[in-house]
Amino acid sequence: MASLQYDDRYQVISPKVQSSSTTYSGPPPPKSWTSDESQQDDRETAAWRSQALSLAASHINGFIDPSQIPSLALICLKILLAKCTAAEVRDEIAPLIPVHLRRDFIRYSAIHFPLSDWKLDVLFHPDGHTDGEILVVGPKVSLRDDHFLRGSHESQSNARHPRPEEDWESDYPSVKPLQSLLMLSTRLSASTLLTLPPTLTHIALINLRNPIPLHRFPKICPLLEFLDLSYNSWFGQPEGERVSMLDRIEWARWIHLRVLGLRDCHVPKDIVQKVNRGRWDDVVIVID
Repeated sequence: MASLQYDDRYQVISPKVQSSSTTYSGPPPPKSWTSDESQQDDRETAAWRSQALSLAASHINGFIDPSQIPSLALICLKILLAKCTAAEVRDEIAPLIPVHLRRDFIRYSAIHFPLSDWKLDVLFHPDGHTDGEILVVGPKVSLRDDHFLRGSHESQSNARHPRPEEDWESDYPSVKPLQSLLMLSTRLSASTLLTLPPTLTHIALINLRNPIPLHRFPKICPLLEFLDLSYNSWFGQPEGERVSMLDRIEWARWIHLRVLGLRDCHVPKDIVQKVNRGRWDDVVIVID
């Protein structure tokens, strides 16, 4: 990876990297001789997911420390989702679960036991998100291509048939607009990207399985304050092979951007200067 020149005018944070690769003096041992844990992809472990989401967690309030024992409410919710059918959860259980508890459960499970499609759907229902947040962890799960179009339809339906006026004692707070989109080890289609709502302020697209047109983001999400593109090998190549996708982004359009994550990525040598050109306050860039 191309090295970066540190400049006191800019803020670059480079956390330490621990190598997890294993080498052998001779041919590797047969798979039957190795444990299941050693065969498991490093990026499909709870420890890696925790590390990958740590930057977003530090900038979005309310993330539970993954090392802590979950609350009784989260344990009960896990049991209910394991024992009940999708229809039972959607029609009878989910409407009774406070939005903040749904959000906390999705966050905790994202690290320890990523949820299936139907479980995410019932917890996102009816607004397409939980408390202004979408968090999806693959590789077996991904957002539907029309997810945000469906959410827009629901919002219009709610506008035509508004919920009863709520007071401060209500268990169901007013619906927040979607502000955070966190996707890990999954896919994001180009059609889905083009339908992202402009209300988004925090986006983490980590270890995505497919390339996406990053240069379209500034126009689609102009209010962005936090962007994490860590662990994506496809958007940049070693210098000389091709122009990095990062070079095509109009960074000046993101006037609210405060934090940029580029951990374990190929980044251009002049990325710091390009991101911060013309800004009063420099963007904090996290690189390793």
